[in-house]
Amino acid sequence: AAKGDVTAIPLTAEAAVGRGAGLLDMAAYLRHDQRPGAGRHAVHRASGELALHVLEAMSALDESARLGRAVTLTTKGRRP
Repeated sequence: AAKGDVTAIPLTAEAAVGRGAGLLDMAAYLRHDQRPGAGRHAVHRASGELALHVLEAMSALDESARLGRAVTLTTKGRRP
């Protein structure tokens, strides 16, 4: 697809799921990844790696506010 093109991705749940999308995605992954178009080694949104990164970012925000300076993160948050 050309830059700026929009690709429709089919929904795997009702819109009412909202913030539970990560949990629904993880459940589908654990059931051998039933999401359309996802490979067997796809990463679900609620991975431990992402949880660690979010926790580090939250902790760094607190530390940065206390110290009055920027705090460098050591983890990377990969987008699934």
